[in-house]
Amino acid sequence: MTRLRPTREGQQARKWWSDADDMSLLTQVNIYLPFKQAKNTTKAWDAVANKLRQVHGFGRIGLDGKKASSRFYQLLWVHRKFQESSKYLSGVEQDETGKIMLLDELIQHFDEASEERQAERATMAAKATEKEATAGYVREQAMMRGPSKSNEGDDSTDSDVASRKRKLFSKLKSAKLRWNTSDSSLRSINLRWSYRKEKRTGWKESRNARTKEREMMT
Repeated sequence: MTRLRPTREGQQARKWWSDADDMSLLTQVNIYLPFKQAKNTTKAWDAVANKLRQVHGFGRIGLDGKKASSRFYQLLWVHRKFQESSKYLSGVEQDETGKIMLLDELIQHFDEASEERQAERATMAAKATEKEATAGYVREQAMMRGPSKSNEGDDSTDSDVASRKRKLFSKLKSAKLRWNTSDSSLRSINLRWSYRKEKRTGWKESRNARTKEREMMT
């Protein structure tokens, strides 16, 4: 019995993502949002790939989490460029495919997740700096209250004590500076988050307005 070999056309077709494959990927990503997983991100993407392989008609048989995430971020990058174009703002092709609307939503989720992670890191850094500054202040106060020479055998001089105090003051000042820097970073993140949200809202309002204008003219 002769075994049939796959044609070159069939092999080529499996190498590329079809629009249907992209929509299946985006739909699953929108359900599970694997990029929001701070831990076990690889497992989250593997779970998405596993779900996609079970979708009827999905053409990427050998898909894994790494390939799924790579394709998703590629689509995200291309759509960001499209969002900046006049075609996006004018609403062209908005009604032709749901891919644009799905990518709009995913970009919003992705940006919000990124800003949340940055805010969490800034908050953790600020808390660590505050703890360090408090500990340094307590040590400094203890040294200020304690005797300069507690034991007869202590060879510390007034100059040594003054030097230690200067070092403690320097550490405290440095800790306070890092605290202020972390606090400023957190405020900056929040401002960028608000700006991006307003920008996305402006894009949608402008695009919807232009779409309505075209509908009234037809």
